[in-house]
Amino acid sequence: MHAHLNQRTHAAPRQLTWLPPSATYEELRRHTSRTSSGLEVLAHRPLHSTPSPACADEYRWVLALAAGHYPLVLTDLAVVRLDATADVALELTDRLIVCCTAAEHSVDAAERLLDGLRDLGWGASRMKPSPW
Repeated sequence: MHAHLNQRTHAAPRQLTWLPPSATYEELRRHTSRTSSGLEVLAHRPLHSTPSPACADEYRWVLALAAGHYPLVLTDLAVVRLDATADVALELTDRLIVCCTAAEHSVDAAERLLDGLRDLGWGASRMKPSPW
């Protein structure tokens, strides 16, 4: 996602954990970058990967802050991130949408992701039921 941002902020997602629960939209917005379509994105720099024991709690905090100001929050979960962070994302997910291109490697990656989720016990019975 980072490569598609025209105006990048230098803020890191972890910095949102410093904000209080009462943070205003403007305080949250200072940490996001905007795409050309106006989508507000909180993105790591390319190839950023520093998982820590606190990562799951930080992720919960960031999503709680975002949910207070955005009607829809999307998260990007790569195949290589099937860890405790993935569990937190899935626990807080209303819907799972897997995107890929028609290229064979992309379809294979999507299949690996879904297989990995099933292997971790994230089958249809564990996901929240759809309200629709």
